[in-house]
Formats: sequence, structure tokens, C-alpha cells
Amino acid sequence: GYLGSAAFAHPGDLDNTNNSLRLNNTIRYASANYRGLTFGGELSLGGQAGNITAGSGYNAGVAYTNGPLALGAAYEYFKNPTGATGSTGFFTGNPNGATQLSGVLNSGYVSATSYQVIAAGATYRIGNAIMNIGYSNVEYGNITALRGNSAKFNTAEAGIKYQFTPAFSAGLGYTYTKGNAVDNGAGGTVGNQHFNQLAALADYFVSRRTDFYAEASVQKASGVSSTGGAAVANIGNLGDSSTPHQVAVRLAMRHRF
Repeated sequence: GYLGSAAFAHPGDLDNTNNSLRLNNTIRYASANYRGLTFGGELSLGGQAGNITAGSGYNAGVAYTNGPLALGAAYEYFKNPTGATGSTGFFTGNPNGATQLSGVLNSGYVSATSYQVIAAGATYRIGNAIMNIGYSNVEYGNITALRGNSAKFNTAEAGIKYQFTPAFSAGLGYTYTKGNAVDNGAGGTVGNQHFNQLAALADYFVSRRTDFYAEASVQKASGVSSTGGAAVANIGNLGDSSTPHQVAVRLAMRHRF
């Protein structure tokens, strides 16, 4: 997020680090800053009569900054992530029922009874350069359509941003995502997916509040998708490509009010 937008997001935004999904009925706490240390958490209330934990979730995070170093880690969990109607569940929390499980990347896991993410990252500044590393682990638990097996994705990323002048900066990021093979109960497996993604950005400020930027991302997928077909590319949460390759380009002006 410190470097670019959707072009730098992980495939399908599996780990929600690009904030594709929100929590409904939420109680949130955010701490004060204690010498660089901050922490917080959220509780999403399920609100189902007779089963107060169904459709509920929670998350917690901690961050620490000290001079050129910044660290962060977070955990997120949701029970019964797919609701029967719009505005319920985590993946179907939008009023129109739109779901993040719409692509072949993870649509085969729609019957999972739990979803969890563990993520951590760090940035370090050296002069005009900021370098970053990140890691996330995603698990779709107890997928009833796949004999109760779980699907996991591991993502690692690295990047660098350089401030050439006070007005102009550029950056580069690389992401690798691996999905594990899941027994489909019919003598085969699904979900053995691999994604390689490279993204770049150039940003120029014409005033304190207005900038023009260009960013581009290219992704290559391989392996077997969650539905048993060939894996296809899906940058961020922009949607399935018709092939294992996908390119996204954005040219934009931004103005802060």
C-alpha cells in the first residue's frame, strides 16, 4: 500500500491486504502510540438468532516504528464466511451479494466454514530509498465440498521505492503466490496454483495535493485452479484473465481535498 494501488495487490486480493472486503456490525479498538508501538482489533458480530457465533469474525494487529524501520503484523479470522444472502458473511458482506469468491482462483472453496489470514511486513528507509518485504498465509478451512479439506495460499513479496526529487518517485515490486493442492474426493486434486507478478509505478506531484501517476503490472499463472481447470491470472481483484497471463495499466490524476 505504501507503493502503489491495485496493480501491486496480491492475486485476487486473497489475503485482503488491499481491503477488498469489509466487516459488518463491527466493534473496533485502536490504541494510542506508545513510543512507536500501536495495536488494535475488531470484532464482527454475527447476529444470527440462536447461534451468536455464526457469521462472526475478528482480527488484531500490531505495528512498530523506530527511525527508518517499520514493522507490522495482523491476524484475521471469520467463521461461516459465505452468507446465504447479501450483507451476511464475510465474502458476501456487500448488500448486492457480490463475493470475492467469483474467480477460479478460489471459487472452488466457497463452501469453506472458516477463513483466516496471517500477515506480516516490514519497510526500511536508506536515504531516498524505501525497501519492503511481506508475507501472508491464507487458509480456507473445512471445505465441505472437498471432504472437509483445507486450502492454503502463501504469498511473499519484495519491493523498493526511490524518491528521485521531492516531486518525483518510482517503485518496483515483485510478488510470488503458491496455492497448495487439495484432495477433491474423486481421486484427484485441485488448487495447485503458482503466480508470479511484477509491478512498477512512477508518481509526479505538481502541487502539494495533486499528482499524476502511471502504474503497470504483469502476472503469470500456472497449475490447476480451485475448480480443476487451468489456473488463470487475476491481478488484485480485477477479475479472471482468459489466459494464464494478464496485464493491468493505470494512468491517473489524484487530488486530495
